[in-house]
Amino acid sequence: MDTKRLIIAVALSMLIMMSFQTYMAKRYPAHYAKKQPVSTTPTDDVSPAQEQRSFTDPIPSSIQSKADTLVEEKRVEFETGRFLVTFSNIGGSIADIKLKEFTDSASGEPISLFKMEEPIERMGAISGLISAPTLYQTPHKIDINGNEVVCTATTKEGLRITKRYIFTDEDTFWFDVKLKNEGNETLAAGHRITIGSNILAEAPIDKRYVEVNAKVAGKVVRDKKVPRSSSELVRGGVPTWVAFRNKYFSGIIMPGEGASGYVLRKTNSKGLSLAVIAQSVSLTPYGEVSYKHQLYVGPNSLTRLTSANAELEGLMRVGILGGVSKILLSTLHFFHRITNNWGGAILLLTLMINIVLSPLTIKSFKSMRKMQQVQPHLEQLRKLHKDNPQKLNKEMMELYKKYKINPMGGCFPMLLQMPVFIALYQTLMKTVELRGANFLWIKDLSLPDAAPLPFSLPVIGNHVNILPLLMMCGMFFQQKLSQVKTAGQSAQQKQQQSMMLMMPLIFGVIFYNLPSGLVLYWLTNTVLMMLNQQFIIKRITAGSIVEVV
Repeated sequence: MDTKRLIIAVALSMLIMMSFQTYMAKRYPAHYAKKQPVSTTPTDDVSPAQEQRSFTDPIPSSIQSKADTLVEEKRVEFETGRFLVTFSNIGGSIADIKLKEFTDSASGEPISLFKMEEPIERMGAISGLISAPTLYQTPHKIDINGNEVVCTATTKEGLRITKRYIFTDEDTFWFDVKLKNEGNETLAAGHRITIGSNILAEAPIDKRYVEVNAKVAGKVVRDKKVPRSSSELVRGGVPTWVAFRNKYFSGIIMPGEGASGYVLRKTNSKGLSLAVIAQSVSLTPYGEVSYKHQLYVGPNSLTRLTSANAELEGLMRVGILGGVSKILLSTLHFFHRITNNWGGAILLLTLMINIVLSPLTIKSFKSMRKMQQVQPHLEQLRKLHKDNPQKLNKEMMELYKKYKINPMGGCFPMLLQMPVFIALYQTLMKTVELRGANFLWIKDLSLPDAAPLPFSLPVIGNHVNILPLLMMCGMFFQQKLSQVKTAGQSAQQKQQQSMMLMMPLIFGVIFYNLPSGLVLYWLTNTVLMMLNQQFIIKRITAGSIVEVV
């Protein structure tokens, strides 16, 4: 296998992958547009029942009470160790929930999740009650008692509802619902509890991570496409958990007894809303029913998710290289404890990977140099036996045997390194700890480094990503260093060397808008590869490594 062709193939594959993501963003703007409501769709291979139902949002232009008089909305702020929560008396639901630990990259304020103005779309809103269809807009009385927020209301049908939000200093809190029939007629108590609406991607490249996940009957279900605007998607089955997530954060419900599925539907703002369905039961006069749910609102961190509930490990998609990704992530955390900086941790992780893989790197480099040195001999054989392929192959094998060259020697070690790179790519692309982490001039390792310019340039604008440019320079010098000039180079050899010098530009285009943490890894890896190659060349010059003559 030709090593140069392998490298070109890998680069072109990465370019196609990045181009496909850009195409999808343009092809489906309603789903992928930045700061636009995001939607999801069902997968085709899921066993739980699916159906389409007609649905029209009964959202009024103003909130009305049972006496059909306007009700002024009142909001109550509540703070815990992790959250800043805004409750609304309309529906007794959460109008906004902010994570104190994480800040918005633009405003510097705590990041806001599931902030909604429409009462039916708010976290904790109850809808779908046959006996009280407008419960989500019914005024509630809000009481705070220590770590509990209690919202109560009684409908004109005589249904008494008590919502109890019980907070801790962790990422989870409890959401208890009690429905009591205080009237003289039997009431139906089946309903839906909204988990969240319109979670957004923070950057265009992150749009593919916005989705609804659930674990139903032991199987993880992933929904990505948008239901039709006049319909909703209902999934049956008892869910272990249901999550509405983007790249770094999730809102998750772990339903108690009584859950019978979940529903995705269009919101008024063309986004998506997620709600869990509670089984329909009949409440006789003075009868009551209770539901107890656990909610998680926080980062997509394997440690924190599994700490809340071991079942949530299925939310973290790690692919076929998940085992390698987990090892790399654990190692990255270990180095962070040493450096107290995520950029420094990436540098140490890159150094460690290079040390571990150095035998393969050295072997690959030596093999490539040998192949380059015998190219004149191979060209002579090709000219001599151009009409006899069998004889040519035989002579080439004898040449390889004479100089102890393995034709696969330059490719195989590189192929062994690819799983490590892919696993590290997956790790750095989705590690929430890099979000907002600074290093040198870089303000956020999860975003391009975007160094400000005192002027504006065409295409680039008033910011330039320095790391990809440094990476291009490093790769250029690495390619120059790895080439061996031999007498009588053929036109094909010269063309291959020219192509190799184009590789830094191709990689620079691919990496230009990737997270700076990933580019930092590749730049550091390139510099270490150059030092490794220089070390090998010096050993060759000193005579400790015998070259092909």
